[in-house]
Amino acid sequence: MKLAVTRALACLLLAVPALGACGRADTLAGNTSESSIGPGSPDSPVSTSVSEPPGSQPAADEPPSGTPDGGATAVQPDPTAQSPTQVPIQGATVTVDGRRVTARLVWWAGVAPCHVLQRVDVSVDGRTVHVSVWIGTKDPSAACIEIAQQYETDVDLGVLEPGSWTLRWGELPEDRVDFTV
Repeated sequence: MKLAVTRALACLLLAVPALGACGRADTLAGNTSESSIGPGSPDSPVSTSVSEPPGSQPAADEPPSGTPDGGATAVQPDPTAQSPTQVPIQGATVTVDGRRVTARLVWWAGVAPCHVLQRVDVSVDGRTVHVSVWIGTKDPSAACIEIAQQYETDVDLGVLEPGSWTLRWGELPEDRVDFTV
C-alpha cells in the first residue's frame, strides 16, 4: 500500500508542473473571458500586415514592367539561337494595311537565355498562310528557372493578293484567323 501511495504522489508531483506549462490556471479552470486575456499575454491574438516596398507595384493604369501592353513580352527573332524547337502558338491576330499583312503571334515558353525566339517560318499554300514559331537557346550551359512567360512577335506576311485568306498555325479548327485583303 505504501508503494502505491508513493507512486501516486510522484505522478501528482510530475503532473502539476506539466499542467502549468500547458496553460494558465484561469484558462484551465474554465475562465476564458476576454478580460482574462490581456495585451502581451501569450494567449492574446497576434496580427501583422506585410506591405510592399515603395515603387514595387505598378500603378493601376501602368502595365507590368517588360510588357508593352501588360500582356505578352514582345521579342524579335535571333537566328544565332541554338538547338531550335517548334512551340505551339496560342493565338494570332492579323492586321491588314492596304495589301500588306502583318500577323501578331503569341506563345508561351521559358525565360531567356534558355528560351529565345529563333525564327518564325511562313509558307503560303493557295490562300492559306501557315506560320510556326521556333525557339532556341542562347546559352546551352545556363541554369534557368522553370517558369513560363508569354511572348509575342509581329511577322510581316508581305503583300497579298486581294480576296479572302486564312492564317493557320496548328491542326485544330480554332487554330486559324480568316481575313480579307
